Amino acid sequence: MSRAARRARRGCGESIGGAGPRRFVHGGADRARTTAVPAWGLAGCLAAALACGHAEPPPPAAPKGPTACERASDSMVGAMLARLPTADEPTEQADALRNLIRERCEQDRWSAEATRCLIAMKSLDDAAPCAAMMTDAQQAALVRDQEARFGAGTGSAGSGSAAAAPEPRQ
Repeated sequence: MSRAARRARRGCGESIGGAGPRRFVHGGADRARTTAVPAWGLAGCLAAALACGHAEPPPPAAPKGPTACERASDSMVGAMLARLPTADEPTEQADALRNLIRERCEQDRWSAEATRCLIAMKSLDDAAPCAAMMTDAQQAALVRDQEARFGAGTGSAGSGSAAAAPEPRQ
């Protein structure tokens, strides 16, 4: 019986001899060869391929550099310190105020417009238009926390912060 007849009779890729591994006939014009493939082999390869599918993409990387709130707090404290003589710069108090402003900005979600205004601020006189871009609640929270941390009407960096963080609008 010819090779073609044998293939036609049993069907290409069908099991030879009943149960057991499937045997697939391979070969060119001059030779025939068989390869044993376990019955679970194809299903296992398919399951492995599906399991190795697309993984969830990694979360987006955090933006590099300071955030808008960090830049706004730096600008506000910088404007306050610019009024003081260099020898009188209260470094620890300025850092505490910078952190307080940043925290209020992040927690109260100051608008992008207000933070851009504060970032562009060069002097304490520039704070008034920026304060108008903040809600009454945002301003009140900043003043409340500032007074709690530094006391009402504090000197040095605290005195400038009242101008940078004006009283709430009425």
